[in-house]
Amino acid sequence: MRENHSYFPLFLSMEEKRFLFIGGGKVTARRLSALFSVLQEGNGTKITVVSPKVLKEVENLESQGKLLWIKREFLDKDVENMDFVIAAADDISVNERAVKICREKGILVNDAGKKENCDFYFPAIAKKNDLIAGIIASGKNHKLAAKAGEAVRNLFGKITEEQDL
Repeated sequence: MRENHSYFPLFLSMEEKRFLFIGGGKVTARRLSALFSVLQEGNGTKITVVSPKVLKEVENLESQGKLLWIKREFLDKDVENMDFVIAAADDISVNERAVKICREKGILVNDAGKKENCDFYFPAIAKKNDLIAGIIASGKNHKLAAKAGEAVRNLFGKITEEQDL
């Protein structure tokens, strides 16, 4: 599809945004964790997970009222009124169908299994008080991004210890 992506680090308000996660496995759990690490309570963000089964971590988030879990297979209509879609189903054809529908409707989509289908990436996040950094390696090296994220988290710790922010 698209080979030469250029990515601009843009920090968006999550207030009142609507997310759809297709699939309830490890990728969804990791991305939900990243998302919840920066979300503030009561900002109106709505998160829906569509999957017949989910990991315990995802189920726990539902029981805490942090997301809605729809216990069935993905349907095309599920993307309606969403701002962001994360296609992380175990079935590649489901993810590709979701990407196609989202592109037709102008919805930003992330295909967990195919970086060429991603309009955005989930970065490694470093957060300390009001400092937030997101780090990606253009979808090419998740371990490198994670390592850089850890280094920035350590740096944030040193900065906030040295200065009264």
